[in-house]
Amino acid sequence: MVALLGTPAFQFAAIAVALPLVGTAVIALAAWLPPGRRSSRLSDRALPTGPHAYRGIALIVAAMTFAITLCATIVDLILGPRGPEPFGGLFALATAAAWLPVVYIGREVEHKRAALLYGLLLLLEAAFLCLFFTDDSLWFCLSLESTTVLLFLLIGGWGSDEGDAAARKFLAYNLASDLLILIAILGLVIARARMSTEATTGLKYDLSYSLSTLTQDVPRWATDEIGAQEYWRHARRWLLTALVFGLLIKTPLVPFHTWFAGAVSEGPLCAGLALLGAGARVSTYAFLRLVYPLWGDLGSMGDLLVLIAVLGAVYQGLLALAHGDLRKLVTHASLSVTSLAIAGIFTQLLPGTIGGVLLALGGGLASTLLLFAFGLMEVRFAARDLSLLQGTWRRMPQISSTLLVAVLSLVGMPALIGFTGLYPVLGSLFVFEWLSALLAL
Repeated sequence: MVALLGTPAFQFAAIAVALPLVGTAVIALAAWLPPGRRSSRLSDRALPTGPHAYRGIALIVAAMTFAITLCATIVDLILGPRGPEPFGGLFALATAAAWLPVVYIGREVEHKRAALLYGLLLLLEAAFLCLFFTDDSLWFCLSLESTTVLLFLLIGGWGSDEGDAAARKFLAYNLASDLLILIAILGLVIARARMSTEATTGLKYDLSYSLSTLTQDVPRWATDEIGAQEYWRHARRWLLTALVFGLLIKTPLVPFHTWFAGAVSEGPLCAGLALLGAGARVSTYAFLRLVYPLWGDLGSMGDLLVLIAVLGAVYQGLLALAHGDLRKLVTHASLSVTSLAIAGIFTQLLPGTIGGVLLALGGGLASTLLLFAFGLMEVRFAARDLSLLQGTWRRMPQISSTLLVAVLSLVGMPALIGFTGLYPVLGSLFVFEWLSALLAL
């Protein structure tokens, strides 16, 4: 772990997390200083103030964060990933890329407490990046809870008239999910400490909060040591049940999906983009980071989880067809793709896992792009009905081109990122169980 702290990838990750925090401090300084004291000693220019200035600061910080995160990803590709899992940098890069439209679309509601709005958006970006970059389980849980609280404040503070109800529902579901995940991770820490007494190392209740250590030691000891194997056989059932159940709520898979559409629909567009671009990817990352190394052979439970995910994808697709509201349409289409990605991971086959990651990342970016384009139309026409699309190509050709690329990526058109993820998932489903594969098609 000490060696990891000195690596270039960790340094880039630390800078990427720190930049939004610094941006928040700059916005707070510009907003809180009295007007007579806003001039800088280094120059005669005053600190920028007003919604446009706050948005500009946030956009600059988001662009710098994306550049640093891209450098971290390149270092990961050249020098090897941080720890045993190679996907954290990719999820962080997708989040940083999605944050540029998140900040830009904040102009929709910036007339109301603009400094606080952009400060919360930058804090939310830092929380998501920390979640994807950290190896410490306590920081992971803290970042997870921070994203819940910050999104609750955004949805309730800048949402529509129904935003308060949607925010309360969002908070109830996500607090329950975060609590289950926290209990499972702390139980895993205790389980590793108990298993260390049975291992050949001779350690006595060695507490470790490193996610890499937990996911490496527990499966190894459960395989090599008879006493540890017996303990893990009993503990695994409860810990993985709590962890999987919490992540199913967080995804959200059917039947825990109702809070997500309300949060995207009734909250501000910036919060909806954050949920689609990063929030819906957290559970996919957690499945890969925590559940995948620990579950072993799920047996009949794996069949059930794949079937639930595929049925959820079908149901979300039908909901997308039923809605004329553009935000809800994009939300259900995105959840349908996310459900297929989770189904690919649940197959426990390598092509399905890689395809699930690519599908989750590509679906998140395509959904963010789609909602961003619809959001620009909503701001311009003050409506968000499907009838807005009539004549769009003639009136708004640039946005129409964006919509076309995003939709083709969602449906898996070759040469787009949706294709690289969708078809390995479908192939793995056919190998795993043909009925689920037919439903997925």
